[in-house]
Amino acid sequence: MASLQIGDVQLHQPHDDQLQDQPGSVVANGDSFIRRVRHKNGVYGEFVLFPQTVQAIRWVLERRVKSGKMDSNSPLLLNERGQPYDKPTAAGNANHQIPNRFRDLIARVRADDNQIRTLSFNKLRKTAGDLIRRFADGETAGIFLCHGQPVKSDDLLDDYTNRPFEKVFAAIRNVEEYLQPVFTAAGPEPFKHGPQAYTTRKQIKRIVDLRASGSSVAQVAESANRSKSTVHRHLKRTSLKP
Repeated sequence: MASLQIGDVQLHQPHDDQLQDQPGSVVANGDSFIRRVRHKNGVYGEFVLFPQTVQAIRWVLERRVKSGKMDSNSPLLLNERGQPYDKPTAAGNANHQIPNRFRDLIARVRADDNQIRTLSFNKLRKTAGDLIRRFADGETAGIFLCHGQPVKSDDLLDDYTNRPFEKVFAAIRNVEEYLQPVFTAAGPEPFKHGPQAYTTRKQIKRIVDLRASGSSVAQVAESANRSKSTVHRHLKRTSLKP
Protein backbone atom coordinates (compact mmCIF):
# COMPACT_ATOMS: atom_id res chain seq x y z
CA MET A 1 0.00 0.00 0.00
CA ALA A 2 2.77 2.43 0.89
CA SER A 3 4.63 1.84 -2.39
CA LEU A 4 1.55 2.05 -4.62
CA GLN A 5 1.95 4.91 -7.09
CA ILE A 6 -0.67 7.09 -8.77
CA GLY A 7 0.39 5.74 -12.16
CA ASP A 8 -0.33 2.17 -11.04
CA VAL A 9 -4.05 2.96 -10.87
CA GLN A 10 -6.30 3.03 -13.94
CA LEU A 11 -9.83 4.16 -13.09
CA HIS A 12 -12.57 3.40 -15.63
CA GLN A 13 -10.09 2.72 -18.39
CA PRO A 14 -10.59 -0.14 -20.85
CA HIS A 15 -8.39 -3.20 -20.64
CA ASP A 16 -6.64 -4.47 -23.76
CA ASP A 17 -9.08 -5.24 -26.60
CA GLN A 18 -8.08 -8.89 -26.86
CA LEU A 19 -9.27 -9.67 -23.35
CA GLN A 20 -12.44 -7.59 -23.59
CA ASP A 21 -13.49 -9.21 -26.88
CA GLN A 22 -13.46 -12.71 -25.45
CA PRO A 23 -16.93 -14.28 -24.99
CA GLY A 24 -18.00 -14.24 -21.36
CA SER A 25 -15.14 -11.96 -20.33
CA VAL A 26 -15.31 -10.66 -16.75
CA VAL A 27 -13.82 -7.34 -17.89
CA ALA A 28 -15.97 -4.44 -19.10
CA ASN A 29 -15.19 -0.97 -20.42
CA GLY A 30 -16.14 0.73 -17.15
CA ASP A 31 -13.87 -1.39 -14.96
CA SER A 32 -10.88 -0.10 -13.04
CA PHE A 33 -7.53 -1.77 -12.47
CA ILE A 34 -4.26 -1.68 -10.62
CA ARG A 35 -1.31 -2.65 -12.82
CA ARG A 36 2.04 -2.66 -11.10
CA VAL A 37 5.33 -4.40 -10.49
CA ARG A 38 5.74 -5.80 -6.99
CA HIS A 39 8.78 -4.06 -5.53
CA LYS A 40 9.88 -7.06 -3.47
CA ASN A 41 10.56 -9.37 -6.42
CA GLY A 42 9.96 -7.39 -9.62
CA VAL A 43 6.94 -9.52 -10.66
CA TYR A 44 4.19 -7.81 -12.66
CA GLY A 45 0.54 -8.08 -11.55
CA GLU A 46 -2.90 -6.91 -12.61
CA PHE A 47 -6.02 -6.60 -10.46
CA VAL A 48 -9.58 -5.61 -11.31
CA LEU A 49 -10.95 -3.42 -8.51
CA PHE A 50 -14.05 -3.68 -6.35
CA PRO A 51 -16.41 -0.67 -6.73
CA GLN A 52 -15.68 0.13 -3.08
CA THR A 53 -11.95 0.20 -3.83
CA VAL A 54 -12.60 2.64 -6.66
CA GLN A 55 -14.56 4.82 -4.21
CA ALA A 56 -11.63 4.69 -1.79
CA ILE A 57 -9.09 5.65 -4.45
CA ARG A 58 -11.27 8.55 -5.65
CA TRP A 59 -11.53 9.74 -2.04
CA VAL A 60 -7.74 9.52 -1.72
CA LEU A 61 -7.13 11.38 -4.99
CA GLU A 62 -9.45 14.20 -3.93
CA ARG A 63 -7.36 14.61 -0.79
CA ARG A 64 -4.12 14.32 -2.79
CA VAL A 65 -5.02 17.31 -4.97
CA LYS A 66 -4.57 19.49 -1.89
CA SER A 67 -1.05 18.16 -1.34
CA GLY A 68 0.23 19.47 -4.67
CA LYS A 69 2.48 16.84 -6.27
CA MET A 70 0.35 14.51 -8.40
CA ASP A 71 2.62 12.97 -11.06
CA SER A 72 2.33 9.30 -11.96
CA ASN A 73 5.41 8.34 -9.91
CA SER A 74 4.10 9.91 -6.70
CA PRO A 75 2.84 7.67 -3.89
CA LEU A 76 -0.93 7.27 -3.97
CA LEU A 77 -1.25 7.30 -0.18
CA LEU A 78 0.08 10.03 2.08
CA ASN A 79 -0.47 10.56 5.79
CA GLU A 80 -2.10 13.65 7.28
CA ARG A 81 1.26 15.45 7.17
CA GLY A 82 1.59 14.77 3.45
CA GLN A 83 4.37 12.21 3.94
CA PRO A 84 4.59 8.71 2.37
CA TYR A 85 3.72 5.84 4.68
CA ASP A 86 7.07 4.11 4.02
CA LYS A 87 9.23 7.13 4.89
CA PRO A 88 11.67 6.12 7.67
CA THR A 89 11.27 7.75 11.06
CA ALA A 90 13.57 10.51 12.27
CA ALA A 91 15.66 7.84 13.98
CA GLY A 92 15.96 5.88 10.73
CA ASN A 93 13.60 3.10 11.77
CA ALA A 94 10.95 1.44 9.61
CA ASN A 95 7.62 3.26 9.38
CA HIS A 96 4.80 1.40 11.16
CA GLN A 97 1.93 3.85 10.66
CA ILE A 98 -0.22 1.48 8.57
CA PRO A 99 0.05 -1.57 10.90
CA ASN A 100 -0.43 0.72 13.89
CA ARG A 101 -3.70 2.09 12.45
CA PHE A 102 -4.85 -1.48 11.79
CA ARG A 103 -4.12 -2.34 15.41
CA ASP A 104 -6.09 0.71 16.53
CA LEU A 105 -9.02 -0.43 14.37
CA ILE A 106 -9.07 -3.83 16.07
CA ALA A 107 -9.02 -2.12 19.47
CA ARG A 108 -11.91 0.13 18.39
CA VAL A 109 -13.98 -2.86 17.30
CA ARG A 110 -13.31 -4.61 20.62
CA ALA A 111 -14.40 -1.51 22.53
CA ASP A 112 -17.96 -2.40 21.50
CA ASP A 113 -17.61 -5.93 22.96
CA ASN A 114 -17.19 -7.47 19.50
CA GLN A 115 -15.15 -10.65 19.20
CA ILE A 116 -12.27 -10.30 16.74
CA ARG A 117 -8.94 -12.07 16.45
CA THR A 118 -5.67 -10.25 16.97
CA LEU A 119 -3.93 -10.51 13.61
CA SER A 120 -1.18 -8.35 12.13
CA PHE A 121 -1.81 -6.14 9.11
CA ASN A 122 0.10 -8.40 6.71
CA LYS A 123 -2.46 -11.14 7.38
CA LEU A 124 -4.82 -9.21 5.07
CA ARG A 125 -2.60 -10.15 2.12
CA LYS A 126 -2.54 -13.77 3.22
CA THR A 127 -6.30 -13.80 3.69
CA ALA A 128 -6.76 -12.34 0.20
CA GLY A 129 -4.57 -15.06 -1.28
CA ASP A 130 -6.50 -17.72 0.61
CA LEU A 131 -9.83 -16.40 -0.70
CA ILE A 132 -8.54 -16.33 -4.29
CA ARG A 133 -7.35 -19.91 -3.98
CA ARG A 134 -10.70 -20.94 -2.49
CA PHE A 135 -12.61 -19.59 -5.46
CA ALA A 136 -10.02 -20.58 -8.09
CA ASP A 137 -6.84 -22.64 -7.70
CA GLY A 138 -3.25 -22.49 -6.51
CA GLU A 139 -1.84 -21.14 -9.78
CA THR A 140 -4.36 -18.28 -9.82
CA ALA A 141 -3.58 -17.46 -6.18
CA GLY A 142 0.15 -17.41 -6.99
CA ILE A 143 -0.43 -14.99 -9.88
CA PHE A 144 -2.66 -12.83 -7.65
CA LEU A 145 0.10 -12.71 -5.00
CA CYS A 146 2.72 -11.88 -7.68
CA HIS A 147 4.82 -14.92 -6.86
CA GLY A 148 7.82 -15.46 -9.07
CA GLN A 149 6.89 -19.04 -9.94
CA PRO A 150 3.17 -19.78 -9.41
CA VAL A 151 3.53 -23.28 -10.92
CA LYS A 152 6.26 -24.84 -8.80
CA SER A 153 6.81 -27.78 -11.16
CA ASP A 154 7.60 -25.59 -14.18
CA ASP A 155 10.20 -22.84 -13.83
CA LEU A 156 10.04 -22.01 -17.55
CA LEU A 157 6.29 -21.48 -17.84
CA ASP A 158 6.52 -17.68 -17.64
CA ASP A 159 9.16 -17.68 -20.38
CA TYR A 160 6.79 -19.25 -22.91
CA THR A 161 3.29 -18.18 -21.88
CA ASN A 162 1.46 -15.09 -20.64
CA ARG A 163 0.05 -15.10 -17.15
CA PRO A 164 -3.74 -15.68 -17.32
CA PHE A 165 -4.86 -12.53 -15.55
CA GLU A 166 -8.43 -13.12 -16.72
CA LYS A 167 -8.53 -16.04 -14.24
CA VAL A 168 -7.40 -13.67 -11.51
CA PHE A 169 -10.14 -11.21 -12.48
CA ALA A 170 -12.78 -13.95 -12.40
CA ALA A 171 -11.63 -15.06 -8.94
CA ILE A 172 -11.69 -11.47 -7.69
CA ARG A 173 -15.30 -11.18 -8.92
CA ASN A 174 -16.22 -14.29 -6.93
CA VAL A 175 -14.52 -12.95 -3.81
CA GLU A 176 -16.40 -9.66 -4.28
CA GLU A 177 -19.70 -11.54 -4.29
CA TYR A 178 -18.65 -13.49 -1.19
CA LEU A 179 -17.79 -10.26 0.67
CA GLN A 180 -20.93 -8.40 -0.41
CA PRO A 181 -22.54 -8.54 3.08
CA VAL A 182 -19.55 -6.58 4.41
CA PHE A 183 -19.89 -3.92 1.71
CA THR A 184 -23.65 -3.71 2.30
CA ALA A 185 -23.12 -3.17 6.02
CA ALA A 186 -20.65 -0.34 5.28
CA GLY A 187 -23.37 1.58 3.45
CA PRO A 188 -23.35 3.36 0.08
CA GLU A 189 -20.96 6.14 1.21
CA PRO A 190 -18.31 4.50 3.41
CA PHE A 191 -15.85 7.36 2.87
CA LYS A 192 -18.22 10.20 3.66
CA HIS A 193 -16.78 12.33 6.43
CA GLY A 194 -18.61 11.66 9.68
CA PRO A 195 -18.42 12.91 13.26
CA GLN A 196 -15.64 11.84 15.56
CA ALA A 197 -16.53 8.51 17.16
CA TYR A 198 -15.63 9.29 20.76
CA THR A 199 -18.71 7.41 21.99
CA THR A 200 -18.67 3.65 21.37
CA ARG A 201 -21.64 1.82 19.91
CA LYS A 202 -22.07 0.09 23.26
CA GLN A 203 -22.38 3.45 25.01
CA ILE A 204 -24.77 4.77 22.36
CA LYS A 205 -27.01 1.74 22.86
CA ARG A 206 -26.98 2.37 26.61
CA ILE A 207 -27.99 6.01 26.06
CA VAL A 208 -30.88 5.00 23.80
CA ASP A 209 -32.05 2.21 26.12
CA LEU A 210 -31.99 4.45 29.19
CA ARG A 211 -33.96 7.18 27.46
CA ALA A 212 -36.46 4.68 26.05
CA SER A 213 -37.01 3.34 29.58
CA GLY A 214 -38.05 6.79 30.79
CA SER A 215 -34.85 8.27 32.23
CA SER A 216 -34.36 12.00 31.83
CA VAL A 217 -31.52 13.39 29.74
CA ALA A 218 -29.70 14.41 32.92
CA GLN A 219 -30.08 10.91 34.35
CA VAL A 220 -28.92 9.32 31.10
CA ALA A 221 -25.89 11.60 30.94
CA GLU A 222 -24.91 10.79 34.51
CA SER A 223 -25.43 7.06 34.10
CA ALA A 224 -23.59 6.86 30.75
CA ASN A 225 -20.84 9.24 31.93
CA ARG A 226 -21.41 11.54 28.96
CA SER A 227 -22.36 15.18 28.63
CA LYS A 228 -25.95 16.26 28.06
CA SER A 229 -25.00 17.59 24.62
CA THR A 230 -23.61 14.17 23.67
CA VAL A 231 -26.78 12.48 24.86
CA HIS A 232 -28.91 14.97 22.90
CA ARG A 233 -26.86 14.36 19.74
CA HIS A 234 -27.17 10.59 19.80
CA LEU A 235 -30.85 10.63 20.72
CA LYS A 236 -31.50 12.94 17.78
CA ARG A 237 -29.75 10.53 15.42
CA THR A 238 -31.93 7.68 16.63
CA SER A 239 -35.13 9.76 16.29
CA LEU A 240 -35.80 9.67 20.04
CA LYS A 241 -36.95 12.91 21.62
CA PRO A 242 -34.29 14.37 23.92
